[in-house]
Amino acid sequence: MPRTVASRQKPSPDAVATLAELQCYRDIVEVLRRGGWKSLNQVWDEVSWSPSYCKMTLERLRGPERWNRRLINGNTLKLTDDGDRAYDYARRVLDAHAAGPFVTRREVLRIGTTNRVMTAFLGPKVRDFLLQHRGRPKHNTTDPKPIDVDLELRESSLDEILWSLRREEIEIAIGGVPVDGMPKDLDHFSIDGRLETVLIAAKGGCGDYTRARLNEGRKVEWTELANADICIIRSDLHGVLGHLPRPAPNCTRIVVDNYASVASVVKSGAAVGLVLDMGLPDDVLKFELGIKSRPPARELAVWTRRGEKLSATAQAFINAVTMR
Repeated sequence: MPRTVASRQKPSPDAVATLAELQCYRDIVEVLRRGGWKSLNQVWDEVSWSPSYCKMTLERLRGPERWNRRLINGNTLKLTDDGDRAYDYARRVLDAHAAGPFVTRREVLRIGTTNRVMTAFLGPKVRDFLLQHRGRPKHNTTDPKPIDVDLELRESSLDEILWSLRREEIEIAIGGVPVDGMPKDLDHFSIDGRLETVLIAAKGGCGDYTRARLNEGRKVEWTELANADICIIRSDLHGVLGHLPRPAPNCTRIVVDNYASVASVVKSGAAVGLVLDMGLPDDVLKFELGIKSRPPARELAVWTRRGEKLSATAQAFINAVTMR
């Protein structure tokens, strides 16, 4: 079939999406994928762009002068297949632009983690990594080349960081291990064995949970938690700690989304908290649960893409995290 005149014409400059449009679209998609939205207006409130610019960007991208494709299903707020491909394209263009030659950058190691792991475990490991791999003496020729790197830590749910790992948005992920449905396309290895749930209280105590009780070595029984003000992470309440006893009259359950919020509430003395023991700060009291009251232990692991060789920087970071 002979080519038409139209097919030989160069595309209009208007048909090329700008970097700002691609960035806006990527931000919209990443907010959408966190889920729980009832309308796009709620999504606009979570994006750092103005609502009018978000709407204009979507209209321009899906219009005939841009991609001429439906990107988002307005009823379900889910990406269409074309929308998913458009997001992948936007991400790759923006990452390529950020890497240069437009900007001179050092190496960037991108890590995915959950807020709980970042707050309760990973912070000191970042410091260990930097101390081990920077500022080596120049005269010591036996030392390897110093690692000159910026770290980018993306915090989200375990499902989301593993999804980002598959999409090559991050090089390694650090988080829990699902009890069911172990991913077959990813490798993982455990950090520090299995983690137990503990109860924490303010340094000055909270209710029955005081330093005197800690010195006595009395364990916390499950049934007594009905008579305590307790702060707990939402995902735990829906999962491994879902069988907590109903609060007694005049007792309150405070449900939050991350470890940092639990620690804040506990340190204020408003309530005790139930958390995984990943290395608790010195300014809280830690009470162990009794054998019969102890929830199943959980596992913390480093996740990588199966069969893919890690960069030297990523391997060095893993070594610092696991103390190898």
